[in-house]
Amino acid sequence: GAEGDVLARGFGHLLFSQVSSRLLTFVLNLLVVRRLPPEVYGVAVIQFHLITTTILTFSREGVRRACLRGVKLGLGENEAAKTKNKQEQGEIDLKSIVPLSWFCLPQGLAWSTLICTLVLAFPGARDDEAYK
Repeated sequence: GAEGDVLARGFGHLLFSQVSSRLLTFVLNLLVVRRLPPEVYGVAVIQFHLITTTILTFSREGVRRACLRGVKLGLGENEAAKTKNKQEQGEIDLKSIVPLSWFCLPQGLAWSTLICTLVLAFPGARDDEAYK
């Protein structure tokens, strides 16, 4: 029916965006690899991957877990238990999770600022000799 069509289109869009994103990243990495010497590229990739993984983990993990648990921001335990209607319960969940998910942006900016400041404050961490 109509739900199956919407689901198939959504899956198609998701699949296309994932494949195109991975393909673009691969092509850009390939172009960078051809331009840089292996020593410089290896150190830069390891540092960049470590920094981005750390920032993304710290900024998203707590919010992701809270969204998965279905945290009700505006309701206490008793008020949430009183909600009988499933549709109303779903609306409450959505209304509480969407603002919570936007919290990743300022939290990510804060973590990015902190981690990049720490990386730049310790120049020994950028030295190629540290990795040999």
